[in-house]
Amino acid sequence: MKVASFNIKHRIFNDNLKISNKVFDIINENKIDVLCTQEIPRSMARKFKKVMNGYNILGDSRYHHYLKSLPFNEKNPIITKRNVIHTKTIRYKNKIKNIKEFFRYLKNIPIIPRIATLIVIKTDNKKDICIINTHLDYKFSVMQKKELKELTELVKEYHQKYDVILTGDFNMDEEVEHFKLFISDLEKENIYKVNLEGYTWRSKKGKEKKLDYIFISKSLTINDFGIIKSNDLSDHEIVYVDINA
Repeated sequence: MKVASFNIKHRIFNDNLKISNKVFDIINENKIDVLCTQEIPRSMARKFKKVMNGYNILGDSRYHHYLKSLPFNEKNPIITKRNVIHTKTIRYKNKIKNIKEFFRYLKNIPIIPRIATLIVIKTDNKKDICIINTHLDYKFSVMQKKELKELTELVKEYHQKYDVILTGDFNMDEEVEHFKLFISDLEKENIYKVNLEGYTWRSKKGKEKKLDYIFISKSLTINDFGIIKSNDLSDHEIVYVDINA
């Protein structure tokens, strides 16, 4: 089973149908079984459903209730034909503990709330596989720390019953201290970062960073992993892992 992650970096006025067709080509050309995407507006998610006939497009949007129809309301949809037995969208709470944190939060409040999309796939392995797809805050360390803490608890919860693959755009390079601690916490749960070689994001000025990652249960057997060029469809590349499942 080939699982990939791709931040498509939408723009409200993009040609959603054209991009959806290109994403579908990437799925077919690279034989991807599960594609975890980030930064997908609701309008593009609808085009995904139109273009990718027979595929499940799973996951809810960041805003819900009365804010759901906002044009920049994004999803992190997971695209697959596999047998999905459970799905859930988690909105990070970013709880405030004290007055000091409250004022720091007001100063650094994120414009768009962050989420994780979760699915469980039925397999012939001893355990079914839980795939978690996330997109974390890009700017404020106070938010990143809270999101990583919630994400750690989420992974621990589902790892009790399932093998886990965690992927997405973490918006942190490997040298960020709180990201190092997150990696260490997952290793204690026998979940390890796949050692992707190379950069996964490039700025308009040519600055390169690794921001997209895959973490996987030690019990899963890896056949292959790597980075697929997105050919300027996005400022992110596509990361993938191929496992026995």
